[in-house]
Amino acid sequence: LDTVEAVVRDAACQLSDITECVLVGGSTRVPKLQERLSELFDGRLELCKTVHPDEAVAVGAAVQGAILRAGMSGGGADLAPDGCQDLVLLDVTPLSLGIELEGGQMSTLIKRSTAIPCAKTREYTTVEDYQTAIDVAVYEGERPHVSGNNKLGEFKVEGLYRGKAGEAKVEVSFALDANGILSVSAKDKVTEASASTTIKADRGRLDDEDIEKMIADAKAYREQDAEFARKTSLRNALEEACYETKKNVSGARKAAIDDMLEWLEYDAEDADMAALTERVETLKSDFGVTVKA
Repeated sequence: LDTVEAVVRDAACQLSDITECVLVGGSTRVPKLQERLSELFDGRLELCKTVHPDEAVAVGAAVQGAILRAGMSGGGADLAPDGCQDLVLLDVTPLSLGIELEGGQMSTLIKRSTAIPCAKTREYTTVEDYQTAIDVAVYEGERPHVSGNNKLGEFKVEGLYRGKAGEAKVEVSFALDANGILSVSAKDKVTEASASTTIKADRGRLDDEDIEKMIADAKAYREQDAEFARKTSLRNALEEACYETKKNVSGARKAAIDDMLEWLEYDAEDADMAALTERVETLKSDFGVTVKA
């Protein structure tokens, strides 16, 4: 059933969106499997058993073979002798690829099941005033916190634009080629300072068993991960709001913002949602600033 759930998830659908379930393949004859499949859909679907499970696989393969033989056109009616000369088989990424953000948050650039070769670029910024260097740690995995993912490599970019937190703009680019070689680069848009690394497919990458375990873990800890994601989003939004507010206040009011930023830096990671929400409400009541996570 994990396969069924994975297919539905990768299709960006919910189980409630499925309107029909057709059983094909020899294992679908097992009564217990049919029972559990029916339970998966809350008993609202009548499993379709009118298709011969073995013939369906054979016929499907034959039809697809005919289509490929015809050069992906004509539904297999025109069996051109060179129909497959331009056929390209695409591989996909087994796990999501991304970098670590402040607080151990995983920022995904290339999602799982993306066809390769592929490339993606996202813009990031600094979290401290006058920060001139950043560490770029590369991970693969499905968990929102990098501690549950697999670290692939790391490099440092120095010579960033020296400004207030959030002013520097750094573009991070991922490029995954057909051989599974991942190239990661980061470049400051102002100073043009840059650095990069290359991660080969056979170094530090997980095997099939580890990949399946990581996907299963992501499913098992989905609720905890969702809570972490909400907390991290609120924390980041609160921190950004504090920095923006600090620009427009002085004296005791500025000191209050500095205290909140210090709490965010040293204590927020171990705090619960209630403590974060309390400070969000304080920012709104005392400074008139609404935090949008």
